[in-house]
Amino acid sequence: MQPSVVEHIGLILQDLTFINIGNQDFLQDGNINFAKRWQQFHILDSMRRFKKDKYEMKKSERILSVFNNFDDCLSEESLWQISEKIKPRGKKKEFKPES
Repeated sequence: MQPSVVEHIGLILQDLTFINIGNQDFLQDGNINFAKRWQQFHILDSMRRFKKDKYEMKKSERILSVFNNFDDCLSEESLWQISEKIKPRGKKKEFKPES
């Protein structure tokens, strides 16, 4: 039995993120950083093996009930506002000493 892409997608996305953040697009001399591009290509190329297999997914009412059909999800805007309250971006958090 072949492993599914679902089991590996988190690691693949994590690796791609770290490669992207941890490496400059261009070298100091202005040339393209081909080492970064090679690392990205290698990861994406290795994903091709997952396209060879077909994955049969069966609907599970038990699993769907856990997610409650996503009826109680917050909108993207609401989630953004909550995120801004927790960790504001682009401005310094105001310091309020405890009384």
